[in-house]
Amino acid sequence: MRPTPFLAPSPEAHTQACTTTEPDGLTLSLNTFEAIVIKFAAAMVCSAMAVLILAALAKLAVGLVKMVRAWGQPLQVAEEQQKEEQKEGRENTMAAGSVCAICLEEFGRQDAVRQLPECRHGYHAKCIDRWIVERGTCPTCRRWGRGTARLLSSGSGGKR
Repeated sequence: MRPTPFLAPSPEAHTQACTTTEPDGLTLSLNTFEAIVIKFAAAMVCSAMAVLILAALAKLAVGLVKMVRAWGQPLQVAEEQQKEEQKEGRENTMAAGSVCAICLEEFGRQDAVRQLPECRHGYHAKCIDRWIVERGTCPTCRRWGRGTARLLSSGSGGKR
Protein backbone atom coordinates (compact mmCIF):
# COMPACT_ATOMS: atom_id res chain seq x y z
CA MET A 1 0.00 0.00 0.00
CA ARG A 2 1.36 3.29 -1.05
CA PRO A 3 0.94 6.40 1.09
CA THR A 4 -1.12 9.10 -0.49
CA PRO A 5 0.67 12.41 -0.99
CA PHE A 6 -0.51 15.35 1.12
CA LEU A 7 -2.30 17.87 -0.98
CA ALA A 8 -2.49 21.44 0.27
CA PRO A 9 -5.58 23.40 -0.56
CA SER A 10 -5.19 25.59 -3.58
CA PRO A 11 -4.78 29.36 -3.00
CA GLU A 12 -7.98 29.92 -4.92
CA ALA A 13 -9.95 27.83 -2.42
CA HIS A 14 -8.55 29.85 0.50
CA THR A 15 -9.33 33.14 -1.18
CA GLN A 16 -12.85 32.05 -1.92
CA ALA A 17 -13.42 30.97 1.68
CA CYS A 18 -12.27 34.31 3.15
CA THR A 19 -13.54 36.67 0.51
CA THR A 20 -16.99 38.16 0.53
CA THR A 21 -18.46 40.52 -1.96
CA GLU A 22 -20.56 43.34 -0.60
CA PRO A 23 -23.65 44.56 -2.41
CA ASP A 24 -21.82 47.67 -3.60
CA GLY A 25 -19.07 45.58 -5.24
CA LEU A 26 -16.34 45.90 -2.58
CA THR A 27 -14.38 42.78 -1.74
CA LEU A 28 -13.38 42.05 1.87
CA SER A 29 -10.55 39.61 2.51
CA LEU A 30 -10.51 39.47 6.33
CA ASN A 31 -11.94 36.54 8.15
CA THR A 32 -14.06 37.00 11.25
CA PHE A 33 -11.28 36.31 13.77
CA GLU A 34 -8.96 38.92 12.27
CA ALA A 35 -11.75 41.47 12.30
CA ILE A 36 -12.45 40.76 15.97
CA VAL A 37 -8.76 41.10 16.87
CA ILE A 38 -8.49 44.43 15.05
CA LYS A 39 -11.62 45.78 16.74
CA PHE A 40 -10.35 44.61 20.14
CA ALA A 41 -6.96 46.27 19.60
CA ALA A 42 -8.64 49.51 18.55
CA ALA A 43 -10.85 49.41 21.64
CA MET A 44 -7.81 48.85 23.88
CA VAL A 45 -5.97 51.82 22.35
CA CYS A 46 -9.02 54.05 22.79
CA SER A 47 -9.53 52.97 26.40
CA ALA A 48 -5.84 53.56 27.21
CA MET A 49 -6.10 57.07 25.78
CA ALA A 50 -9.26 57.69 27.80
CA VAL A 51 -7.51 56.59 31.01
CA LEU A 52 -4.58 58.94 30.33
CA ILE A 53 -6.93 61.83 29.64
CA LEU A 54 -8.92 61.16 32.83
CA ALA A 55 -5.71 60.99 34.88
CA ALA A 56 -4.57 64.33 33.48
CA LEU A 57 -7.96 65.89 34.22
CA ALA A 58 -7.88 64.56 37.78
CA LYS A 59 -4.41 66.01 38.33
CA LEU A 60 -5.57 69.34 36.94
CA ALA A 61 -8.64 69.34 39.19
CA VAL A 62 -6.54 68.63 42.29
CA GLY A 63 -4.20 71.49 41.39
CA LEU A 64 -7.11 73.87 40.87
CA VAL A 65 -8.65 72.91 44.21
CA LYS A 66 -5.33 73.56 45.96
CA MET A 67 -4.99 76.91 44.19
CA VAL A 68 -8.51 78.00 45.16
CA ARG A 69 -7.95 77.03 48.80
CA ALA A 70 -4.64 78.92 48.94
CA TRP A 71 -6.08 81.95 47.16
CA GLY A 72 -8.69 82.65 49.83
CA GLN A 73 -6.27 82.61 52.75
CA PRO A 74 -4.68 85.94 53.67
CA LEU A 75 -1.01 86.21 54.56
CA GLN A 76 -0.57 85.95 58.31
CA VAL A 77 0.91 88.77 60.35
CA ALA A 78 4.58 88.25 61.25
CA GLU A 79 3.92 88.31 65.02
CA GLU A 80 1.33 85.54 64.82
CA GLN A 81 3.71 83.51 62.74
CA GLN A 82 6.56 83.95 65.22
CA LYS A 83 4.30 82.77 68.05
CA GLU A 84 3.20 79.80 65.98
CA GLU A 85 6.81 78.97 65.15
CA GLN A 86 7.83 79.12 68.82
CA LYS A 87 4.96 76.84 69.81
CA GLU A 88 6.00 74.25 67.27
CA GLY A 89 9.66 74.54 68.26
CA ARG A 90 10.90 75.22 64.76
CA GLU A 91 14.39 76.49 64.22
CA ASN A 92 15.55 79.07 61.77
CA THR A 93 17.16 77.15 58.94
CA MET A 94 18.61 80.18 57.17
CA ALA A 95 22.39 79.95 56.90
CA ALA A 96 24.58 83.02 57.39
CA GLY A 97 25.59 84.55 54.07
CA SER A 98 22.58 83.08 52.27
CA VAL A 99 21.34 84.64 49.05
CA CYS A 100 17.76 85.44 48.06
CA ALA A 101 16.97 83.28 45.02
CA ILE A 102 14.71 85.96 43.57
CA CYS A 103 16.91 89.09 43.61
CA LEU A 104 20.24 87.22 44.11
CA GLU A 105 21.35 89.56 46.92
CA GLU A 106 22.72 88.40 50.27
CA PHE A 107 20.53 88.75 53.33
CA GLY A 108 21.58 91.64 55.55
CA ARG A 109 21.13 91.84 59.30
CA GLN A 110 18.31 94.37 58.97
CA ASP A 111 16.57 92.70 56.01
CA ALA A 112 13.08 91.33 56.53
CA VAL A 113 13.42 87.66 55.61
CA ARG A 114 10.55 85.20 55.29
CA GLN A 115 10.48 81.45 55.00
CA LEU A 116 7.84 79.35 53.30
CA PRO A 117 6.38 76.89 55.83
CA GLU A 118 6.25 73.83 53.57
CA CYS A 119 9.78 73.82 52.18
CA ARG A 120 11.50 76.25 54.59
CA HIS A 121 13.17 78.23 51.77
CA GLY A 122 13.89 81.85 52.76
CA TYR A 123 13.63 85.06 50.73
CA HIS A 124 13.47 88.82 51.25
CA ALA A 125 9.94 89.62 52.40
CA LYS A 126 9.45 92.17 49.63
CA CYS A 127 10.67 89.73 46.95
CA ILE A 128 8.63 86.71 48.07
CA ASP A 129 5.42 88.70 48.59
CA ARG A 130 5.51 89.89 44.98
CA TRP A 131 6.52 86.41 43.74
CA ILE A 132 3.68 84.64 45.58
CA VAL A 133 1.09 87.07 44.23
CA GLU A 134 2.33 86.59 40.64
CA ARG A 135 3.11 82.86 40.61
CA GLY A 136 1.93 81.16 43.81
CA THR A 137 4.85 78.70 44.00
CA CYS A 138 8.19 78.51 45.78
CA PRO A 139 10.89 79.99 43.50
CA THR A 140 13.37 77.27 44.44
CA CYS A 141 11.42 74.00 44.54
CA ARG A 142 8.20 75.09 42.74
CA ARG A 143 5.98 73.63 45.45
CA TRP A 144 2.40 74.71 45.08
CA GLY A 145 -0.15 74.49 47.75
CA ARG A 146 -2.06 75.80 50.64
CA GLY A 147 0.99 76.43 52.83
CA THR A 148 2.70 78.54 50.22
CA ALA A 149 0.51 81.54 51.00
CA ARG A 150 1.45 81.48 54.70
CA LEU A 151 4.84 83.03 55.20
CA LEU A 152 6.92 82.66 58.34
CA SER A 153 8.96 85.64 59.43
CA SER A 154 12.53 84.74 60.28
CA GLY A 155 14.14 88.17 60.02
CA SER A 156 14.38 91.10 62.38
CA GLY A 157 11.57 92.96 60.65
CA GLY A 158 13.71 95.86 59.36
CA LYS A 159 13.36 97.12 55.81
CA ARG A 160 15.88 96.91 53.01
